[in-house]
Amino acid sequence: MHERILCSGECNIGIDLLLIYPVLLVISVIAAFAGFRGISR
Repeated sequence: MHERILCSGECNIGIDLLLIYPVLLVISVIAAFAGFRGISR
């Protein structure tokens, strides 16, 4: 990033978060479901 190989200087991190957020949300929901299921047993 320092040498500006991946972007031209104006790196918009928000675009990356829009792509990563749905994946994190799905993993979090699955983990919460597994946790509640483990507690109830």
